[in-house]
Amino acid sequence: MREIVKEFFSPSKIYKVEIIKRTDGLYTTEVSRWFRWDDEYTYEYWSPI
Repeated sequence: MREIVKEFFSPSKIYKVEIIKRTDGLYTTEVSRWFRWDDEYTYEYWSPI
């Protein structure tokens, strides 16, 4: 199981960086972008880039 140690957001809140502690004791980072659109349904999610 991974543990999110810290989250950072860009000033516009469009990008997010997570520092994750892995099960082997090492750390990794994940950068995500916020996607949002509304055709017929509102669809929002964080997508890793």
